[in-house]
Amino acid sequence: LTQYRKDVDDEVGESVNQINRILDGIAELNKSIVRTELGGTSSRVANDLRDQRGELVKELYEYMDVDVVEEDNGSFIVSLHGRNMVYYDQVDKVVNQKVMSADGLMVNMPSFSSDLYPLRPTNGQLAAQIEMRDEIIQSYKDDIDTLAGNFIWEFNRAYTQTRGLESFSSLTYTNGPLDSTVTLDLPPIHI
Repeated sequence: LTQYRKDVDDEVGESVNQINRILDGIAELNKSIVRTELGGTSSRVANDLRDQRGELVKELYEYMDVDVVEEDNGSFIVSLHGRNMVYYDQVDKVVNQKVMSADGLMVNMPSFSSDLYPLRPTNGQLAAQIEMRDEIIQSYKDDIDTLAGNFIWEFNRAYTQTRGLESFSSLTYTNGPLDSTVTLDLPPIHI
């Protein structure tokens, strides 16, 4: 599960690269559309550029839940939760900030490049990858830890309920208990 979490984290990094490619493309097409329409070039050329930009916006929607507003000059403003990602030809790129997760794994935290504020998308592929990495896989790990702890407790409880015909006067062990005053028939403590 830890390896799978790392693999999903790599997917988060790749998604960020694709998002930046799309944002750059939208910004370039914004600039070209405004120049074309102001320069009096044929409307067919401007429409082709608008179609290309529309396809990039659709692709961006697959990654995250952005808002798109068309300006009077024909350019798009692309924002996520009120934060501009594309404004005319200016792009606030997404960076992968490395942060330590609760279980000690260094993970990618997609953030705005301007101030490193986390993106926090609520829909789309990037949101799903982050949820899988940080919540779903971690939940599976916690369930397995609980199962293992309960198994150990039941196993130890079963073997401490009886004793042999003769009691031991002393025991020697290699790996001792963390607390020698706790009996083996108590349930495990989960922290």
